[in-house]
Amino acid sequence: MINEVILVGSIADVKGYITFNQRPFLHIQLCIEKSYQEIDGCFKYEKIDCLVWKGEAKRVEGMLKEKPWLSIKGRLEKNRNGKMMVVAEKLKFLYW
Repeated sequence: MINEVILVGSIADVKGYITFNQRPFLHIQLCIEKSYQEIDGCFKYEKIDCLVWKGEAKRVEGMLKEKPWLSIKGRLEKNRNGKMMVVAEKLKFLYW
């Protein structure tokens, strides 16, 4: 079975830069536009929880002031509360 997710969106919220067992991580929410319009003609957005580890977490933390768009490749995992989230494996910053 393949567990792979690719997301493209903007950073909506950052939960904080935390260290867990001497491993830094960053919990972010990625704001992603849905691919269809609602009845009112507007596109709605979905906020997806993502977890970024180690060096990538430091790199994202340094870019937060610019609020860039991100491309995230990762995998789905359940957290301790049973909620699904994306664990990022590769990140790319996108600029318009």
